Amino acid sequence: MAMTNPPLGLQNAGATHTAAQLRTYLASLQAGNYSTATFLRARGGVHPTLGGEFAITQTGSPSMGVLVESGVASVPGTEGGTQGNYFVCNDAQVTLSVTAAHATLPRIDIVVVNVRDSFYSGASNDSQLQVVAGTPASSPVAPTAPFNSITLAQIAVAAAATSITNANITDQRFYIPCRRVHEHERSLHVSELVLRLDAALILAAFIAAVGAALDRFQLLLQLPLRNLLHPRAQRRVDA
Repeated sequence: MAMTNPPLGLQNAGATHTAAQLRTYLASLQAGNYSTATFLRARGGVHPTLGGEFAITQTGSPSMGVLVESGVASVPGTEGGTQGNYFVCNDAQVTLSVTAAHATLPRIDIVVVNVRDSFYSGASNDSQLQVVAGTPASSPVAPTAPFNSITLAQIAVAAAATSITNANITDQRFYIPCRRVHEHERSLHVSELVLRLDAALILAAFIAAVGAALDRFQLLLQLPLRNLLHPRAQRRVDA
């Protein structure tokens, strides 16, 4: 392996960066690694605050289709170790069709967002949302996702099913570690501080109570013995 040049940000290098270089540099801003540490691509995922976060739901009136909400995602390139991450955007709700069910066997489909890059394979250069149909079986398994894709959901297609409902959809999204994650971490820190503050207040109240008790005990020690006796015993002492 060798250093990749020019590094991003040089003003006077007089050279250009390849698309793969730029994708790799941008991927460095994301946490998590895809597959193994030797691959120069981040885990990627759905952006947790933009649009509808690529959520998958049933159509308004259940049918053999699903709705995909808007969103932005980072998709790891999986056809090369230095392919980096692609960034995709869906700016409106999209309806995807689900293949007709098998008459007697169930299957599992997956909904993916994937990138096609002719530099690595095929002739297309685009991103797309698609339902990848699984193989009908008595104990079905989900199909393998295409290259350069992230899986958004699984769909359980029952034998002879005529519609897909939310109960048949299992969310498979994972998220890019971004602002929402940091806010969650910050909320945990705040909760921890509140607990510590409560503990400190309880300890302070206990110390104050012990101090007050010691003060009263010290005052008792300073009183004459006669003042500590029961009034009747005190009268006998006086007599």
